[in-house]
Amino acid sequence: MQNRKNFDAYLDGLNNSINDIIGTKQLQQLLDTKPQTPEEDSNVAVEMASFIYQKQLLLGGAGAFRLRIYPVHLEDYPTFTKNLDDGSSLAEQAWFRDEISHGKPTWRLFLPQDNPSFYPTPLITRMKQFTGLYDNEPRGIIAVDILEDQMYRFVTPPQSLKGQESFILNDEGHVLSHTKKELIGSNINSAALLNVIKQHNEGTEIINFGNSQSLITYARLTDEPWVMVSSIPLATLMSPIQEITKLTVVFVVAYIVSCVGVIIYITLHFTNPIMRLVRSMRKLEQGDFQTTLVQTNRQDEIGWLYNGYIQMTQKIQQLLQEVYVSEQVKKELEFQVLSHQINPHFLYNTLESIRWKAESHHLADISEMVASLGNLLRLSLNQGKELTTVRRELDHLKAYTHIESARLDRPLRVVVLVDEGLMELPVLRLLLQPLVENAIHHGIRDQMDKGKIVLTGKREGSQLIFELSDNGKGIPEQVLQQIHDGRIGEERSGARQGVGLWNVHQRLKLYFGEEYGLSIVSAPMEGTHITIRHPILQQDTEIK
Repeated sequence: MQNRKNFDAYLDGLNNSINDIIGTKQLQQLLDTKPQTPEEDSNVAVEMASFIYQKQLLLGGAGAFRLRIYPVHLEDYPTFTKNLDDGSSLAEQAWFRDEISHGKPTWRLFLPQDNPSFYPTPLITRMKQFTGLYDNEPRGIIAVDILEDQMYRFVTPPQSLKGQESFILNDEGHVLSHTKKELIGSNINSAALLNVIKQHNEGTEIINFGNSQSLITYARLTDEPWVMVSSIPLATLMSPIQEITKLTVVFVVAYIVSCVGVIIYITLHFTNPIMRLVRSMRKLEQGDFQTTLVQTNRQDEIGWLYNGYIQMTQKIQQLLQEVYVSEQVKKELEFQVLSHQINPHFLYNTLESIRWKAESHHLADISEMVASLGNLLRLSLNQGKELTTVRRELDHLKAYTHIESARLDRPLRVVVLVDEGLMELPVLRLLLQPLVENAIHHGIRDQMDKGKIVLTGKREGSQLIFELSDNGKGIPEQVLQQIHDGRIGEERSGARQGVGLWNVHQRLKLYFGEEYGLSIVSAPMEGTHITIRHPILQQDTEIK
């Protein structure tokens, strides 16, 4: 901020000096009237050269390298124009034409490559078009050349840090002065820096500059469109802190070494055994009862904790094994009960129908009923295996419906639509017959002439889906709720509607998991739709 204040003061003083020169009566008179004769032209040239020399001496004290004054109409002063240091082609130079056209004070950077003989080093020139004091007619252009080094001294610190860069930019990011002289005249290659200096007049930011992160300090001049910038790599700023850090680390390491013996002893003898015990207890909380602790001969409190904990976990494992065995036995008994719950009334009624047929009709279809019954029993027992095939299960269903049709002496409309490719897939036995039996006796029995049962089977991903639909009277809401809650069989009186459904549902869940079983949709007098979800098993699968 102090450098900016000094720089502003310098530029303000330079501008005042330029204004003083412009307002000089002698200069105004020299450029006020066009010379009429060669002698007048020569006199004007001599007086202009003398005037420039005198004023340049004064500006030299302000750090100016050179003072130049050009008439607006160069052709009116041929002698003076011919003696100009930069040659007689001045009117063809772009900067001169620009100054004539806009007439505004500007700053321009001239580099040696522009004209090595006239610009031996980078020069920053203040140009200003001036008019007559009384008529405001353009008279000439004054240009004051300032060495780039003169400007740079306002931004360079008294002592630069390693990697520090100080420079001056204009609003377009053009470098006017820089620590690295080869960058003068180029555009700064940092979008982050340009974005920062456009948003604020002054400040400090950490941005990616060059090949590393740097601390950027910047300040915009008060009256000129320039920004003073200083860039210091963070690594340079952090180096003293790193030295302090190293010293601190050495001190801390020395302190730790002095305490390490006590810490190691406490850790090995007390902390580690307790932590092992805590980790084992956390595993026990999560259900892992396989402890990795070993009994110890220590006679202190930690030894007592270890031995007591090990005995406790061993006892828990023993109890869990006993519970597991009991649960296995219980499940096996439940499986046997669920899979062998055959309605005795069915067998009794079937035998009664056979006897009635034999005594009353003396017809040959008695043999067919007996054959169907035998086939039914054979397929039901399935040689004691829990799994059968879709084909055998459908044969079992066919035998059952044949017997029921004969027993009820009414035709049953049961439509089976199962893909042929599913016939050899393994399924749980007694899967479909209980559901069809329920549909007949509790759905369509009262309207056999209109009743219809449709069974479909298909594959969906890794599941085998059976859907059974009837157009009967539906399942009462309370029975559906009992099936859902698993309370079938609690009421001993009345019809046992839903037992077959519940048994099939429970067997599927017990054997294959909660995602399998029955989904029932039913409404009074609108029929029932049952979806059976069964996993697709390999043909050599066996379950127990």
